[in-house]
Amino acid sequence: MLRFLREKAHIIGLTIVISFGLTMFAGSVFLGKQNGESSASRGKDFSNEIAVLGDQPVPRDEISLNLNTIVSQVNFNQIGGRLTPEMLEIIRYNALLQTVHNMILREGANAANVKADKFDVDQAMDIIYRENDLKNKKAFKAILKKQDIDYKHYMKMVRADIKTRKFTLKLRDDVQVTDQDVEDKYTEVRGQHILFLINEPELKTEKEELAGTVYQKLQEGLSFNEAVKLYSDDKGNKNKDGDLGWFKQGTYVNELEKALFSLDKESYSKPFRSQYGFHIVKLSSKRKIDKPTSFDLTTEKQSLLKSRQETEVQDFISTKLIDLGLVVQDPFFRAYHSKKNGQILEAVSAYNQQVSRNPYSPE
Repeated sequence: MLRFLREKAHIIGLTIVISFGLTMFAGSVFLGKQNGESSASRGKDFSNEIAVLGDQPVPRDEISLNLNTIVSQVNFNQIGGRLTPEMLEIIRYNALLQTVHNMILREGANAANVKADKFDVDQAMDIIYRENDLKNKKAFKAILKKQDIDYKHYMKMVRADIKTRKFTLKLRDDVQVTDQDVEDKYTEVRGQHILFLINEPELKTEKEELAGTVYQKLQEGLSFNEAVKLYSDDKGNKNKDGDLGWFKQGTYVNELEKALFSLDKESYSKPFRSQYGFHIVKLSSKRKIDKPTSFDLTTEKQSLLKSRQETEVQDFISTKLIDLGLVVQDPFFRAYHSKKNGQILEAVSAYNQQVSRNPYSPE
């Protein structure tokens, strides 16, 4: 199987490379039950899918492709020459998450009307040909045919990957850092917050409306402390008036920090969204902290920009993941997913299903 498209050189900020590799662990033990029937032919019956993101099945072939890429990058000399069942489980789940993240970014690219034009595709294909010693499209098609990969489907993947990478770059390029942002880095704040938690996609509208209602009540005279007690979903500090304590940048999610650092003392924000839900925050106090003797404004701005660019993409994915909802159905993926999310009984059930499907599996 051809390895998945991956970054290797600078082409419009993105790159596409393929290498000829191996097909590994593609059977039922590694990917779960195979399903030859297309989603379209079943309408909305996703019962045989590995996972469903929103109302879209997570593509099995893309999971397999990502999985093979991860396995091909494993240094077997460092792990005793073999993958343990625990390693296989983590790799399998990471392949699923990578596919889900790609789906979210593709949808973001489509919503932002990002295009993969002929110039982009031609540059990507030139690198593919050069990196694999291929003279032209004909030679490339011949290799794909040997690997039983449809050329049109592959080119569709190339275009989708280009759009995803361009959209990711757009998210990063939209991030800006000012001199004041650097000053804020050497400032500590103490604040309070009201959290309107979104732990299920269907709660988004309800929580957004509630946040707006509470904001209106605050404007009408409701005390912030009372609002915390009545409405906050943060069980950890609800009984402490929503106190976040003293903290500096990099402690909480970007949206919360940005809101608090922009406030005047004793003022509160309008409702805003983070990957966890909606928030209203109030600034209690603010104080400066000493800069290091090696402080350099330009260096600090570059470092802060890089950090914020990295978290911008992660935050976009996390928020969309909550909005859409991910349902993991295949027990070979659901077991680790449930365990990771603290759903122990569900994890045990999934492991039992694995055993019933494959009684001789080492997992």
